Amino acid sequence: MTKLLLIGLAALNITTAEVQDTAVSCTATATGPTFGFSGRMYFHFVTTCDAPVESITLNATVSGPTVVTGSVTCTQTDRCTFMLPVTYKRGTWTWTNDSVYTAEGSSVETKTMTFIQ
Repeated sequence: MTKLLLIGLAALNITTAEVQDTAVSCTATATGPTFGFSGRMYFHFVTTCDAPVESITLNATVSGPTVVTGSVTCTQTDRCTFMLPVTYKRGTWTWTNDSVYTAEGSSVETKTMTFIQ
């Protein structure tokens, strides 16, 4: 059933993962790409928690004909977003949201989410 859900989400260009090692649960999402007028693709990464946490570090990677990485740390929040712009090139692309959050004094990794197109 979980595989069917992930396949269904992949068909929508959305992938998610959830880990519950603390009382707070966070979900990593990788969506995209969207296209701009300047020939750029925009990959969107979001990590959302069901309650405010001390920090969320969102590590984003886009790989394909070009490799682009970036990260952002959001503090005292329940949501962290990041976008990576990449110049369009033909080929196969993968994008990954690999987030870590700190809640109740402990650091927890979300499951790494990778989408291939």
